[in-house]
Amino acid sequence: MKFRSRPSSSSRRRGVALLITVVTIMAITLIVSQLQLNTAVEYKQIRDYIRVRQLKRALDAAPGLAMRMLEEPIAGTAQDTLQDEWAADKYFDIPLDDKRMVRLTVHIEDCSRFYSLKPLLQEDPALLEEGIQRFIEFAQACGLDGGIADRLARAVAEEAAVRRTEDAVFLELTEEEQEAEQEAQQNAGNPQQGQQTQQNQELVPLWLDSFTNVPGLSDEDRYAIERAYIERDDPLDPAGPKVIVRFIDQVTLWRSNLPNINTAGREVLLHDVETLRDRPDTVDEILVLRDEEPFMNVSQLGNVESLTREEARQLQAEVRLNSTRFRITATAAEHRLDDSGSVADSGPIRTVRSTIIVERRQGGALYTLWRRNEL
Repeated sequence: MKFRSRPSSSSRRRGVALLITVVTIMAITLIVSQLQLNTAVEYKQIRDYIRVRQLKRALDAAPGLAMRMLEEPIAGTAQDTLQDEWAADKYFDIPLDDKRMVRLTVHIEDCSRFYSLKPLLQEDPALLEEGIQRFIEFAQACGLDGGIADRLARAVAEEAAVRRTEDAVFLELTEEEQEAEQEAQQNAGNPQQGQQTQQNQELVPLWLDSFTNVPGLSDEDRYAIERAYIERDDPLDPAGPKVIVRFIDQVTLWRSNLPNINTAGREVLLHDVETLRDRPDTVDEILVLRDEEPFMNVSQLGNVESLTREEARQLQAEVRLNSTRFRITATAAEHRLDDSGSVADSGPIRTVRSTIIVERRQGGALYTLWRRNEL
C-alpha cells in the first residue's frame, strides 16, 4: 500500500499567495484597461465636442453673410432674379490646422419660386377641393403618382383642420410680438413701418415644415413622395443635359404672395399661374426672355409674343417681380486635407446644417422668422 504525503502548510500558503497575486494582477490589469478605455472615450467625446463646436461657430456666421447678400438699398422697387448675387451658392474655407479645414456653404432660395401648400389649408370646402385638384396636377407634373398626391393633399387638409386652433394660438402670439415691434417703431419715430408689419401678418403653420410626416400616409407613400422626380428638356438649352426636377424641392409653406415671374420654376408657372396654365410654349418663352434680361417691370410682359395684349394684362396681376421671403440653407463641413493642402476625396468628416427663413420688410430690413439646426 502506497501512502501520499500531504503538502505542508507552508506549501499551501505559497499556493494561496500565488493565486492571490495572480488574481490581483488580473484585477489591476482590468482596472487599468478600463481606465484607459474610459480615458480614450472621454478624450474622443471631448475632441468631437470641440470639433462640432468649431463647426457651429462657423455656421453662426452664415446668417450674417446671407443677410448681406439679400440687402436691397431701395425696398419696394427692387427686383429679385436668378441673376442676382444671392442666387449663386457661396463657399467659404476656414483652416483649422495643417490637416483639417471647415467649408461653409450658404445656399439661398426664393420662396416665391415654389408652389405654395397654403391652398390645402382652406376652410371653405369648395376652395379646398379646388386647391387639392390643382395640387394633384402640379404633383403629377413633378413625377408623383396621382393617387399618392391625392392622399398627401387630403392628409395635409385633415391635419390642418385638427391643428387650426393650435395655429390660431401661434398667430395670436405672433401678433403680440408684432404689436411690440410696432410700438418700438413708433417710439423710433417711424410708425409707418410698424403699421406695414402688422398688415403683412399671416398664418404660417410650422408643422407643415415636415408635411410628409402628417398622419394618413404610409411609409411607402412617404418614400415615393421623397423620391418623385422628372427629367425634362432645358428650355434654355434644348440640346443640353436633361433637367432633373424633384417634387419635394418644388413646394413651400413660406410663400407669402404671388409667384415671382423672374425666379419661379417652369412647373410652378404652368400650374400656379392661371394665364399660363397648360401653355408650356409660352412658359418656355418667358424662361428664355428672363434669362436674357430679367423683367424689371410687369409691363414688359407685353413683350411675350405668344400672349395677346389682354392676356399680358391678366398676367401682370398674377405674378410679382420682387420677393419677401427666402430660405437659407447653411452647411459647415469638416474636411481632411491631403499632403498638398487640398480637400481630400474621402468626403466630410462631420457636418452641421442650419435652415433659416428670413423675411424682407419695408425699408429693406430682414427678420428671421424661423430657424432649425441639424447637428
